[in-house]
Amino acid sequence: MLATAVGGFELFEGETTDEFNANLVNVYLPEVYELLGYANELGVFKGSIKYKDTETLMDIVDFLVTAELSKDNLTPVLRYLLAKLNVLTPELDAKIEAINWLDEANMGIAFLAEFKHALNVPGVQITKLATLKNNEFITLAAKALEELEASYLVETLGRTLAIRLYDKVLGGRLQFVKELLADANYTDADFVADYATVLDMIDAFVAFDYFGAGSLMGKVDNKLANDEYAIYVLAQKAITLNIIDGHEQELVEKAFGRISFLDDVTVDYNLVADWDAELATLVNVIKAAAQFAEVYENEFGKAVKVDALEFEELNNANVKAAFLNVIDQVAASVIGQAAFKEIYNSMIKPMIE
Repeated sequence: MLATAVGGFELFEGETTDEFNANLVNVYLPEVYELLGYANELGVFKGSIKYKDTETLMDIVDFLVTAELSKDNLTPVLRYLLAKLNVLTPELDAKIEAINWLDEANMGIAFLAEFKHALNVPGVQITKLATLKNNEFITLAAKALEELEASYLVETLGRTLAIRLYDKVLGGRLQFVKELLADANYTDADFVADYATVLDMIDAFVAFDYFGAGSLMGKVDNKLANDEYAIYVLAQKAITLNIIDGHEQELVEKAFGRISFLDDVTVDYNLVADWDAELATLVNVIKAAAQFAEVYENEFGKAVKVDALEFEELNNANVKAAFLNVIDQVAASVIGQAAFKEIYNSMIKPMIE
């Protein structure tokens, strides 16, 4: 029997020398030449990868799951790579044995077929962070990623690889998200569900123009096609994410820390008896704020700046009604009540004194 060890796994395992010699000419060498042809098309040998050539990438994916050289070695290769990344555990090792590579390849090809539209957006270079702020690219990329929602690879490896590669991709930013991903109570099934939810949130991110220029309050009245406020839809979906379970207080504190007029707010979180209800109430506060921003802009022709409101502006009947609606929604929230005290003392009280 013939077996050749390559990178910790066996090639040609179970073949006799005669079988290998016959396959070498008729199967293996033609497959090697085919693979080299794909590599040449991608520009591998010229030092500049044509990552936008999705047609060739799809051919390679199909090749890997059908070629005699590779089709039975994909799991061993994956095991080897995971070991090199120091993330291979006995539990993960057992899970990857169940991978159906043909199914994964079909989903991968479907993803690439959609992703090519994102790559063809003018000016897109996926090696540059600015591309990730391009609304058209983000929308099309999310549509492509939907093709992987049923992927067993995403379910099995998604969370593990996200934790392992987090710092390399984000450079140490948003470390609390990495900590949430690593929470022992956060499962692979939770990750898959959140994966789908985040993709579902992309339209709201784009409608909200999250990465665009301008103030936060100047954006909150942006709407989706169904006439719902983008920031409201975004918040509504965000509170359904499994990753925030048990971390609600931490996330509220971080949110307040990013809003200048709320960063000194003190909240007795012991008064929050039901976080699901509290977060739902806060989402209603956000919707009321979006409605207020829209009314303010309609009345005065400019985006509202909460920290620069003038008392005379609140005398406008429509603005006043929208503002009182915000107060009503805030009053229904434990956290909102604490925040309002700070807003009143620092912003409203000076206006009326």
